[in-house]
Amino acid sequence: MEGLLWLEAVCAALGCRRPSQAVAAALGPGMRFSLHKGSVSSIILPLAVIASCIDIPLIHLLLNGHVSQAMRGPFHAVLLAANAWTLVWIFGDRSAVRHIPHVVGPSTLQLRVGFRLAVEVPLSAVRGVQTVKGPPRDWMQAKGLSRRDVMLITPMDEPNVLIEIGGDLDALRALRSGRLAGGWRFLAVRVDDGEGFRKALAIAAHG
Repeated sequence: MEGLLWLEAVCAALGCRRPSQAVAAALGPGMRFSLHKGSVSSIILPLAVIASCIDIPLIHLLLNGHVSQAMRGPFHAVLLAANAWTLVWIFGDRSAVRHIPHVVGPSTLQLRVGFRLAVEVPLSAVRGVQTVKGPPRDWMQAKGLSRRDVMLITPMDEPNVLIEIGGDLDALRALRSGRLAGGWRFLAVRVDDGEGFRKALAIAAHG
């Protein structure tokens, strides 16, 4: 994944086709729902840049006196490399999350969190879908759910759609043969248009 994030960041900077755009194009037909607005990762990126301009030089200055003269060059180089890697990771991850959507297809719901997570759910395994608001611990408690019951499919933001998993045994086997082999009964997703996503999935799954 790290290689894809680096390539994503480089392509974004150069204005060429990003790996995330190729992944999105390969998802097939269906209604697409993205996460662009209010993403926590969009706040983390400028905060990381500010920290790089303020905190990192201060760390270099404070630690400089505790490192031998011979090791100062390599020491500062390692700190700069670690900082650069962090910025590239955040930038690439944010770009991938923005460009790879969730897709409600003809027979399958495809859920994506950038390059980090890919889940395919047969529509026959979708028992119900509803919108949720607030921190997960609040609505989980209200619905009598535990953290073991719910898989969070969101980068950092509070989910706004809750999908209940059920259906026939063949669908459940297909579902649990991949990423969801953990006994989750619900999937919690964040999209810009939560109500639109809920309606589209409900219609696709149940008509």
